[in-house]
Amino acid sequence: MSFMNTVNYIVDEIITDLGYYSPLELLIRQRRLRYSDYERWRNGEIDFICETFMGSSKRIITILESARDYLLAQGFTADIYHLYGWQGKKVNARLDFCPAANAIHRDLLSTQYLRKEDAPQMDLFFDNQGVQLANGFIHALSSRDVKGSEEMLKQLEQVEPDHRLCSQRSEERR
Repeated sequence: MSFMNTVNYIVDEIITDLGYYSPLELLIRQRRLRYSDYERWRNGEIDFICETFMGSSKRIITILESARDYLLAQGFTADIYHLYGWQGKKVNARLDFCPAANAIHRDLLSTQYLRKEDAPQMDLFFDNQGVQLANGFIHALSSRDVKGSEEMLKQLEQVEPDHRLCSQRSEERR
């Protein structure tokens, strides 16, 4: 599989799993970023996430630009997002991806891509109620919204009891 096909495949997987594209998720899945380093950054132990990336800045830029170009060609919409510290000295403070002078432009890291809201035709995948609930559940978990994630999981269990996120709880009830 070529480099471009590999990046596109992983981007498609991310969109399937999360409902949107996240550049940090791509780097985690490409093994260019350890999740433990991501957690350390979110917990305020690391000032800049880009300093933990594995591989050259040039290679990281190539990966992120390839993903961006693929998403724009697919009609996704760019959306700047900010991440906030989970605990420690940076709890609820906006985190910096990179220092200003870094080779990796922060827009490559702080831009997520979403499906256009005004899409004229419903998408059988993205507009599926189970997918919407699963993505809401994942978003609530990543935001550390316990109450919201519990509610989303309950709804998902009602709509799609055999969903992979529900399977363990379904087996426990048997």
